[in-house]
Amino acid sequence: MGTVEQQPTILIFDNCDSLAPLSCSLTFTLQPILTTQKDDNIKSIFIAKQKGLDMVFGNNKTALYQSNNWITDRL
Repeated sequence: MGTVEQQPTILIFDNCDSLAPLSCSLTFTLQPILTTQKDDNIKSIFIAKQKGLDMVFGNNKTALYQSNNWITDRL
């Protein structure tokens, strides 16, 4: 019996700058789920203005600091 390959799940976070505050426990809960997958079955898309993306991924105190790959040009 063969194995069935699982399709990735896509999570879209619109206006994701709300995940930036250090008091946002949801972000710290999501961090290990989004960044430590061995089977790479969750794909995430974060949508926000550049300032919001910088707050989420550019602050070394936030849960998702530098855990991103840009798929578009930064404006």
